[in-house]
Amino acid sequence: MPRRSVAAPEAPFPSTSIIRCLLALIVIGASTVLLPVLPAGAQLETRVRDIRVEGVVSVDTLRVRNGLAIQVGDKYRPAAVRDGVKALYRLDLFSQVEVDAEVAGDSIDLVVKVTELPRVSAVEFTGNKQLDADKLREKLTGYNSRTAGTRTQLDAVAALNELYREEGFPLAEVSASFTPGPRPTDRVLSMEIREGNRVQVTAITFEGNARILD
Repeated sequence: MPRRSVAAPEAPFPSTSIIRCLLALIVIGASTVLLPVLPAGAQLETRVRDIRVEGVVSVDTLRVRNGLAIQVGDKYRPAAVRDGVKALYRLDLFSQVEVDAEVAGDSIDLVVKVTELPRVSAVEFTGNKQLDADKLREKLTGYNSRTAGTRTQLDAVAALNELYREEGFPLAEVSASFTPGPRPTDRVLSMEIREGNRVQVTAITFEGNARILD
């Protein structure tokens, strides 16, 4: 992963020609994020001068800024940056998040680089016999534009499980996975279904009702 060069800072940083920043290595999911960490003394006085967002395609830049939860003028704290990176991953919109810190005089500029998750371009069903694909697809209306992330999978499984329960199939098992779509940024949401047998209530028996007749 490329590392952004850091210019020589002015006071109150140490008066050396080059600041050797430590690299705090954190691993979130399958991605590795490198965060420059300034010396402890410098961190106490350093404030964030600017925040730039790179790599967004369909996600609003403001959403990235709000997710990072760091404002221009805040004190620069590596721990806050790490927390912001984790928060951005929890949005389930990005496959990779990287934050570079650039020294700008006695301030810091943060550059947030994101790689968006692919988008669902189609939904397919296998194993459904009692409920047709149109009925299932109606339950998943709007999923064609969602990000191909874990939250989308969980929501789709929950929605179809609910539908099958309503239709009398409480034993149905539903799973979701992604397969490549026609373009590199596309994913097909594949729903695999084991419907099981329809369950019908034929009788209700009450026990312990000594005073009230069935």
